[in-house]
Amino acid sequence: MSASDDRGTQPSPRAEPAPSSARRSDARRPAPYPREPRASAERLARGEFFTAAPVAQLALAALAPFEAHVRVLDPTCGDGAFLAAAHSTGLASRASTDCERCSLVGVDIDRDAVAKARARVPEARIVEGDVLAPSLVERVGTFDVVIGNPPYVRAGTLDPILKRTRAAALQADWPELERSSLDAVARLADPAAACILRALRLTKPGGRLALVVSTALLDTDAAAPLWRLVERVAHVRAIIVAPTERWFDDAAVNSMLIVLERCATEGADRDEVRLLRLRSSTATAAREVGLDAIAAHADERRAPASQPATWGPALRAPAAWWRWRAAAGDLLVPLRELAEIRRGLTTGANDVFYVTRDDA
Repeated sequence: MSASDDRGTQPSPRAEPAPSSARRSDARRPAPYPREPRASAERLARGEFFTAAPVAQLALAALAPFEAHVRVLDPTCGDGAFLAAAHSTGLASRASTDCERCSLVGVDIDRDAVAKARARVPEARIVEGDVLAPSLVERVGTFDVVIGNPPYVRAGTLDPILKRTRAAALQADWPELERSSLDAVARLADPAAACILRALRLTKPGGRLALVVSTALLDTDAAAPLWRLVERVAHVRAIIVAPTERWFDDAAVNSMLIVLERCATEGADRDEVRLLRLRSSTATAAREVGLDAIAAHADERRAPASQPATWGPALRAPAAWWRWRAAAGDLLVPLRELAEIRRGLTTGANDVFYVTRDDA
């Protein structure tokens, strides 16, 4: 790995350029995977974007190696990409119509997607249902490994009644956690944030998760309560991004793979989060086994696990920033010590700031 050992806790407040500057580089970017069919309007409204095989394989590679006879869940399984990758890895040791006994289990709210997943991975038990339904935990049980790609939907587009329902479900999942923070996650963040907390509830203590979510979860208004809650029940082991690739052609988001481990006991010691920016293709990194091997294909930074506000800037900052930071030493101070910083505005003009490969 050409990773530096820089482990700064105060990354640059001005990271790499805003998405609008990606227009020129996107035009030079080869399509790394076979093109998926365009998402239907109904799928787009639900934030459903099916996952390319290398991305699913990378998630499993980040969690490897596995013990024998693990149970695997994809709580938002779509057409079964993650379950197919798990099956090809040899994790389908036990098939059953009973969710509590089956090695591979998937859940999805879309009936067509459920049919595709059942056809694609007949060894898996696919349940038609909502990942955030109150009864799901009792219905499917808990798992050693949880993988998946939760939906991408802006929080502002969600029905307030649905938000309240999801807040109640999270409060039932985690009665020991702060009620106001759970409510903030359900109200202010996109559904993927709630899916992370539900996925953790579906994971056995000591179990591991790898979820593909938007990098916006590092910076959104609900970021602080989300990661504060996660810290109570899990370790964030690593965050992986592919700066030279777009994992989803139709989704106007920047994606990351977040790797977590559910704590066996509350309050266990946390250290650092590994932040990996892939230099090799996702497909190449996905052939490895474990985070250390994947890191050999990445520029690695580290950030304190207890300071999630530093993860996004540290992940986005280019390598030149770290060299400059090392040279500046104590002369470098955070911008907040020199000026008052306020948030700007959100335009919502995705057509301006994101371009598809067809338009590039």
